[in-house]
Amino acid sequence: MLLACIGDICSGWLLRMNLLRGRAGNRRSPSSGETVLEGRKHKPDYGIVVLASVLIVMGMIVMYSISPAVAQLSGESALYYFTRHVVAFLIGIVALVAIYATPIKHLKNLTYVIAGLSIVASILILILDGVAFRWIKIAGFSFQPAEMMKFGLILWLGFFLASQRRSGQIRDYSKTLKPVLIVLSAIALIVVVLQRDLGSMLVIASITGIMMFISSVPMKPLLLLFAGLVALSAVAVASTPYRRDRFETFINPERDCQNEGYHACQALIAVGSGGLVGLGVGNSVQAYGYLPETPTDSIFAIYSEKFGFIGSTIMIVVIGALLMRMFTIASRTQSWEARLIMAGIITWLGVQSMINIGAMLGLLPLKGITLPFVSYGGSSLIFVMLALGVALRISCYTSVRKHDLESAEKTYESSTIGRGNRRTYNTPISSR
Repeated sequence: MLLACIGDICSGWLLRMNLLRGRAGNRRSPSSGETVLEGRKHKPDYGIVVLASVLIVMGMIVMYSISPAVAQLSGESALYYFTRHVVAFLIGIVALVAIYATPIKHLKNLTYVIAGLSIVASILILILDGVAFRWIKIAGFSFQPAEMMKFGLILWLGFFLASQRRSGQIRDYSKTLKPVLIVLSAIALIVVVLQRDLGSMLVIASITGIMMFISSVPMKPLLLLFAGLVALSAVAVASTPYRRDRFETFINPERDCQNEGYHACQALIAVGSGGLVGLGVGNSVQAYGYLPETPTDSIFAIYSEKFGFIGSTIMIVVIGALLMRMFTIASRTQSWEARLIMAGIITWLGVQSMINIGAMLGLLPLKGITLPFVSYGGSSLIFVMLALGVALRISCYTSVRKHDLESAEKTYESSTIGRGNRRTYNTPISSR
């Protein structure tokens, strides 16, 4: 049901913005003599940087205030977690600048590097720690391959689906859907079977489904894929005791607040104790050993405790504004590669934020995934900042005004009808 709702909402937006199966994807190739409107290179949309920075600052404030409490429980120095969060942020800044300076078309080769590193990291986790472990520690920092997989999958799907659409093979099962299913199955083997990370797999499946839907892959295979994922998810929950306990806790969190329902109950206590305006930055109670996974999965509950309903609403509004700003960028880009990549980034950030916040509010089962830009976690913060860098790069090559796109579309229609040629063609990738 979660993925279905996400699909319905996203597809409705995208249809209204002419991203789905629209005329924007049916213009003649430049090789045929038609003029295709290309967005001139202009200043990037710094609005997405500002909004992401607000979320990062919110996370920094919470991390600074709870770092002594969390460090005390683990026997580390008072600013241990905050210092490492700042280091991850600085690495993310370098990564953002580097990928922003890279043309979009050159990112295709990066997908193979990411795939190789993800496989190597997953094998190392399996060798060093065994099954059901998700992180590998490097120089005191934890690294989660699933975060790299999300970013790499978005890039690969963007280039692959755009290429298939341009060549007219987007509806060919053996040449389009089959390769995607093979890649998705390989990721599921690593993430679900070996690492026991069903939450990340839900995000990955959502990214894949939305990007395929936007690229005009036939609906029937997508619905079958969705039904298969739902069935597999049900089997995964039913066959694993801790997942089954989480689901039962979600249905009735208060049934066992001392054992299986402890995390969910403490999260609700943290959110409720914040009241309207919160307890204040330095007055958290739940951070002192009561709420599990305080700096990562549960950071929204701690934020709500500190800043209350008003502060929580502001955070949700900022997240929504960031997604809508990115959505505007996606609706104005002329390259299918860029359009699909933006759709993948929006889905990644939106679905993961919804799952994290929903779990803390008792609206969704606990899934153990971070809140983008806010939660503590080196790999999570670094890769969402990489995604932000890609979005910033894409924002340099959009139409400044939506009217420009509409005018170009009408010009094309008039010229095509005037020649009596009603055949449609796909938009080629622009040389970025």
